[in-house]
Amino acid sequence: MEQCVSVTVPAGSKIQITCTSINVSTGTYVTILDLAGTSVVANPPIINTAYTTADNTMIIKSLASSANADQLCCNWITV
Repeated sequence: MEQCVSVTVPAGSKIQITCTSINVSTGTYVTILDLAGTSVVANPPIINTAYTTADNTMIIKSLASSANADQLCCNWITV
């Protein structure tokens, strides 16, 4: 089942995200989107790479599963 996390910051700001750990099983995925989910920022994200959204929204979509010991650890800040 696909899981989503959505982050919205004040208008005029952007979001910068960096993932320190990504471990997903074969057949699963992690995608980071911006522009209300209409533009791909990273698919898949690369560890320790900073990505900045074009607007004040970010959506993380994942088919990762805790049953598979999948892991996604990311930090984001407002820029």
